[in-house]
Amino acid sequence: YTRIPYLVAIRNQLFSGLWYALQREGISVSRTEVSIVDPFAKPESPDPLDELKPLLTSHKIFSVMNDEEIELLCRSARRMAVGFPEIIVRQGQDSSALYIIAKGELGVYIDTEDGGMQNVANLGPSNLFAEISLLTGDKCTATVRADSKAVIYRIDRDALRPVLDARREIIDSLSEMMAERMTATSKAKEELATQASAGKKDRSLTNRLASRMKELFSL
Repeated sequence: YTRIPYLVAIRNQLFSGLWYALQREGISVSRTEVSIVDPFAKPESPDPLDELKPLLTSHKIFSVMNDEEIELLCRSARRMAVGFPEIIVRQGQDSSALYIIAKGELGVYIDTEDGGMQNVANLGPSNLFAEISLLTGDKCTATVRADSKAVIYRIDRDALRPVLDARREIIDSLSEMMAERMTATSKAKEELATQASAGKKDRSLTNRLASRMKELFSL
């Protein structure tokens, strides 16, 4: 127990993160008691085909998948209620899942030289993140944190594997899309600096991404 202001803030953030984590595991916490809820009696969540499928189909990255493949991803996704100050992915670390926001808002942060974090963007409903790290094995280029109550869906790499294994041509389409997206970022600008023509599509980057994906998914 402490009344020192900055320690109180740290304590409150710790308790807040712990509370959300326990709620996801079906453990209810109050001031006087901790009770474990029957896992078979958890509150019903929305059908992912109703809530998640429209979000996935709105993204170009999933446009190369058919209805059956998208529904397979929906059924394997994990719905998560998160809240401040939970960090979903951290800059410089790998991510074995991609995430899509159903409700609420998350902040995007980059590390600063003094050890802090600077907010560079905010993500809202239908925004997708960590997909490049999931697909290629690259490190996350930013930290994504829940700055308020939010609902997100997590799709693990293992859920995507059977889809790619059944139709390996999807990898070529995904790698091309990611190459186009990366050309708009500083990371892509560094990789494309040696291009002879700025207007040409960088096939070498597309091919490198496709190779990474095939290696990562053992295809």
